[in-house]
Amino acid sequence: QWEPNDIVLMAMDWGTKIHLMMEEMYPQQSKKFKIPIPYDDGSEIYIVGEVDLNGEKGIEIKTCRTLPDKAKPEHIKQVQIYMLGMGSKEWWISYFEKNPEHPLKYERNFKVEFSQRIVDGLIKKAKLLHGYIVKNEVPPPCSSIYCDVCGLQ
Repeated sequence: QWEPNDIVLMAMDWGTKIHLMMEEMYPQQSKKFKIPIPYDDGSEIYIVGEVDLNGEKGIEIKTCRTLPDKAKPEHIKQVQIYMLGMGSKEWWISYFEKNPEHPLKYERNFKVEFSQRIVDGLIKKAKLLHGYIVKNEVPPPCSSIYCDVCGLQ
Protein backbone atom coordinates (compact mmCIF):
# COMPACT_ATOMS: atom_id res chain seq x y z
CA GLN A 1 0.00 0.00 0.00
CA TRP A 2 1.30 3.44 -0.98
CA GLU A 3 2.08 5.84 1.88
CA PRO A 4 3.03 9.48 1.31
CA ASN A 5 6.43 10.55 2.62
CA ASP A 6 7.19 13.90 4.33
CA ILE A 7 8.08 15.63 1.05
CA VAL A 8 4.80 14.56 -0.56
CA LEU A 9 2.84 15.72 2.49
CA MET A 10 4.63 19.08 2.49
CA ALA A 11 3.94 19.55 -1.23
CA MET A 12 0.26 18.68 -0.73
CA ASP A 13 0.08 21.18 2.14
CA TRP A 14 1.64 23.91 -0.03
CA GLY A 15 -0.85 23.15 -2.82
CA THR A 16 -3.74 23.38 -0.36
CA LYS A 17 -2.47 26.74 0.90
CA ILE A 18 -2.31 28.15 -2.63
CA HIS A 19 -5.90 26.99 -3.29
CA LEU A 20 -7.10 28.57 -0.03
CA MET A 21 -5.34 31.82 -0.86
CA MET A 22 -7.01 31.89 -4.30
CA GLU A 23 -10.41 31.26 -2.71
CA GLU A 24 -9.77 34.20 -0.37
CA MET A 25 -8.67 36.45 -3.25
CA TYR A 26 -11.68 35.47 -5.40
CA PRO A 27 -14.58 34.69 -3.04
CA GLN A 28 -17.82 33.28 -4.44
CA GLN A 29 -16.12 32.22 -7.67
CA SER A 30 -16.14 28.48 -7.09
CA LYS A 31 -19.12 26.61 -8.55
CA LYS A 32 -20.43 23.08 -8.14
CA PHE A 33 -21.99 21.01 -10.90
CA LYS A 34 -23.74 17.68 -11.33
CA ILE A 35 -23.96 15.97 -14.74
CA PRO A 36 -26.54 13.17 -15.10
CA ILE A 37 -25.46 10.37 -17.43
CA PRO A 38 -27.98 7.73 -18.56
CA TYR A 39 -26.77 4.23 -17.76
CA ASP A 40 -27.53 1.05 -19.75
CA ASP A 41 -30.02 -0.32 -17.19
CA GLY A 42 -32.17 2.84 -17.34
CA SER A 43 -30.71 4.40 -14.20
CA GLU A 44 -28.49 7.47 -14.09
CA ILE A 45 -24.98 7.95 -12.85
CA TYR A 46 -23.64 11.38 -11.96
CA ILE A 47 -20.39 13.16 -12.48
CA VAL A 48 -20.09 15.86 -9.84
CA GLY A 49 -17.40 18.43 -9.23
CA GLU A 50 -16.42 21.86 -8.07
CA VAL A 51 -14.35 24.19 -10.18
CA ASP A 52 -11.65 26.41 -8.67
CA LEU A 53 -12.61 29.71 -10.31
CA ASN A 54 -15.51 30.41 -12.61
CA GLY A 55 -15.77 34.13 -13.17
CA GLU A 56 -15.37 35.53 -16.66
CA LYS A 57 -13.08 32.58 -17.43
CA GLY A 58 -12.96 29.12 -15.94
CA ILE A 59 -9.62 28.47 -14.29
CA GLU A 60 -8.22 25.26 -12.83
CA ILE A 61 -5.34 25.86 -10.42
CA LYS A 62 -2.54 23.30 -10.23
CA THR A 63 0.54 23.35 -8.08
CA CYS A 64 3.68 21.50 -9.10
CA ARG A 65 7.37 21.18 -8.34
CA THR A 66 8.37 22.04 -11.90
CA LEU A 67 6.31 24.05 -14.37
CA PRO A 68 5.25 21.96 -17.38
CA ASP A 69 5.88 23.08 -20.96
CA LYS A 70 2.29 22.22 -21.88
CA ALA A 71 -0.92 21.29 -20.06
CA LYS A 72 -0.83 17.72 -18.73
CA PRO A 73 -3.23 15.29 -20.44
CA GLU A 74 -4.95 14.30 -17.18
CA HIS A 75 -5.62 17.97 -16.41
CA ILE A 76 -6.98 18.56 -19.91
CA LYS A 77 -9.42 15.67 -19.29
CA GLN A 78 -10.38 17.13 -15.91
CA VAL A 79 -11.28 20.53 -17.35
CA GLN A 80 -13.24 18.90 -20.20
CA ILE A 81 -15.69 17.65 -17.57
CA TYR A 82 -15.73 21.10 -15.98
CA MET A 83 -16.56 22.67 -19.34
CA LEU A 84 -19.35 20.16 -19.87
CA GLY A 85 -20.72 20.79 -16.38
CA MET A 86 -20.50 24.58 -16.63
CA GLY A 87 -21.51 24.89 -20.29
CA SER A 88 -18.18 26.49 -21.31
CA LYS A 89 -16.24 26.15 -24.55
CA GLU A 90 -12.84 27.05 -23.11
CA TRP A 91 -10.99 26.83 -19.81
CA TRP A 92 -7.61 27.81 -18.44
CA ILE A 93 -5.18 25.66 -16.49
CA SER A 94 -2.82 27.70 -14.32
CA TYR A 95 0.24 25.92 -12.94
CA PHE A 96 2.01 27.43 -9.95
CA GLU A 97 5.44 26.24 -8.91
CA LYS A 98 5.63 25.22 -5.25
CA ASN A 99 8.34 27.61 -4.21
CA PRO A 100 8.01 28.82 -0.60
CA GLU A 101 10.57 31.58 -1.17
CA HIS A 102 8.58 33.11 -4.07
CA PRO A 103 4.94 31.98 -3.86
CA LEU A 104 2.98 32.67 -7.04
CA LYS A 105 6.07 34.11 -8.76
CA TYR A 106 6.45 31.19 -11.12
CA GLU A 107 3.38 30.29 -13.10
CA ARG A 108 2.37 29.06 -16.53
CA ASN A 109 -1.10 29.22 -18.09
CA PHE A 110 -2.64 27.13 -20.85
CA LYS A 111 -5.92 27.63 -22.69
CA VAL A 112 -7.92 24.44 -23.28
CA GLU A 113 -10.81 24.20 -25.72
CA PHE A 114 -13.81 21.88 -25.35
CA SER A 115 -13.48 18.50 -27.10
CA GLN A 116 -16.58 16.33 -27.48
CA ARG A 117 -14.30 13.40 -28.42
CA ILE A 118 -12.48 13.58 -25.06
CA VAL A 119 -15.76 14.01 -23.14
CA ASP A 120 -17.29 10.99 -24.91
CA GLY A 121 -14.26 8.89 -23.89
CA LEU A 122 -14.53 10.03 -20.26
CA ILE A 123 -18.27 9.27 -20.13
CA LYS A 124 -17.59 5.82 -21.62
CA LYS A 125 -14.99 5.21 -18.90
CA ALA A 126 -17.39 6.42 -16.17
CA LYS A 127 -20.04 3.97 -17.39
CA LEU A 128 -17.50 1.14 -17.52
CA LEU A 129 -16.32 1.82 -13.96
CA HIS A 130 -19.93 2.11 -12.76
CA GLY A 131 -20.57 -1.36 -14.18
CA TYR A 132 -17.76 -2.80 -12.06
CA ILE A 133 -19.06 -1.02 -8.96
CA VAL A 134 -22.58 -2.37 -9.49
CA LYS A 135 -21.18 -5.91 -9.84
CA ASN A 136 -18.90 -5.34 -6.82
CA GLU A 137 -15.87 -6.26 -8.94
CA VAL A 138 -12.41 -4.72 -9.16
CA PRO A 139 -11.79 -3.26 -12.62
CA PRO A 140 -8.72 -4.35 -14.55
CA PRO A 141 -5.70 -2.03 -14.31
CA CYS A 142 -5.76 0.86 -16.74
CA SER A 143 -2.87 2.61 -18.47
CA SER A 144 -2.91 5.62 -16.14
CA ILE A 145 0.18 6.33 -14.08
CA TYR A 146 -2.19 6.82 -11.14
CA CYS A 147 -3.84 3.40 -11.45
CA ASP A 148 -1.86 1.76 -8.62
CA VAL A 149 -2.72 4.54 -6.14
CA CYS A 150 -6.28 3.31 -5.48
CA GLY A 151 -5.06 0.22 -3.63
CA LEU A 152 -7.67 -2.13 -5.13
CA GLN A 153 -5.17 -4.43 -6.84
